[in-house]
Amino acid sequence: MCLPGDRRYCSLETSAEILRICENNLNRLYTTPINDLISAGLSMNDSLRVKAVFELAKRRQVAEILEKPKISSSRDVYSLFQHLSDHPYEEFWIVVLNKANRVTDRILISEGGIAGTVVDPKKVFKLALKAHACALILIHNHPSGNIQPSEPDIAITKKIVEAGKMLDIAVLDHIIVGLGYYSFADEGKL
Repeated sequence: MCLPGDRRYCSLETSAEILRICENNLNRLYTTPINDLISAGLSMNDSLRVKAVFELAKRRQVAEILEKPKISSSRDVYSLFQHLSDHPYEEFWIVVLNKANRVTDRILISEGGIAGTVVDPKKVFKLALKAHACALILIHNHPSGNIQPSEPDIAITKKIVEAGKMLDIAVLDHIIVGLGYYSFADEGKL
């Protein structure tokens, strides 16, 4: 992929070809496997460059967590995890907060398939305790884009909230990312 002002690596034709392959949809480009890019006419080098750019962008988002942003609304959490809306598989994360509601860590709990992922509350709290959590926010994505919680989403939220009470670790919210986001706290479901 072209870097501004750098003509050594690609041409306008390559950029146009990349946009054509993904039908001008960057989300589609992000999820397109390298082999499909090559099959569509991109060279191996150009395909790898495209994927490298997306990986760097993703890592930049993760690196922002080191700044310990303060969480004051569901919107703040969504902005940290908006990238999950592009994932083809469901992932479940926890956001670890200190007493000042600043993010100290974010931890991937499980990765699943298209229709769900298994969440073990024991693993959630083992990792939360190891990270010295004062509070948690749960977050997962729905690859379908539908942000309404399923019955299993509601059940696991209740289970984790109750376990958190026993350990004195408040569960402040559960955010579902899809086409937009759903906040259990905003909807009064905690």
